[in-house]
Formats: sequence, C-alpha cells, structure tokens
Amino acid sequence: MNLRFSSDMFDTVLQETGVATGLPNEAYIGEDFLNVERDRLWSHSWVCVGVAAKLRAPGFVIPVEIAGAPVIVLRDHDGAVRAYHNVCSHRGAKLVTNPRRVKDSLRCPYHGWCYKLDGEICATPDIGG
Repeated sequence: MNLRFSSDMFDTVLQETGVATGLPNEAYIGEDFLNVERDRLWSHSWVCVGVAAKLRAPGFVIPVEIAGAPVIVLRDHDGAVRAYHNVCSHRGAKLVTNPRRVKDSLRCPYHGWCYKLDGEICATPDIGG
C-alpha cells in the first residue's frame, strides 16, 4: 500500500496546546508509516545506535539494525568508534551476527573475505588473494 499524507491528517496535531491531539493510531502501528519514517527521516539523518562504553576495547564489535539495514559498530585499533554495513561486499553475507571481540579483522563466514577494523578489505581467498 502506498501511504499518502493528506493535509487534514495532521490538522489536530498542529493545533494549540489544549486543543491538539496526538498522531493518528496508524502512525504508531502501521507498516506504511514505519516505511515512510525509515525512507524520509531515519535514512537521512544521524541515529543513536548505542553507547560507546559498550565497545570497551579495540576489536569489540556489535551488530545492530538501523532502518532495516544491518550495521556493525566497532572500536578500531586506534580507539575510534566506527560503523559499517554489516555485509560482505562479495556475496552480501552478514559479517557479524553476535556481539564479540575480534583480534585484527572481520571474516565473512561464506567465502572468507576479510576486512580490517578500518573497513579496508584485506583478503579475498580464491580471487587473487
């Protein structure tokens, strides 16, 4: 279903305090509203995914999902917090499925492609390296 916003849909929300009401129920439970928020709001702005203190030391990696996209948040060897798509560029397999600590790199479970903690690819087994 394609959600169409009509101007009267939010008329009561935009009234003065004491007269205004909340958003329609559909805004809290509807798949269409969720998709619109993801596409028009969350995918174009910064989103808090967690607390940096959970990445206690270099190599800590936490998988999260943001607006339907798999992401990994990690602390690199320089202590910087980084975020990347949690997919291998070869076949799209998830690199990390559970929070954990890695030593030097992330390895794809499918074909073994390997990525440094700074996001650089460092090994492509069976394809020249």
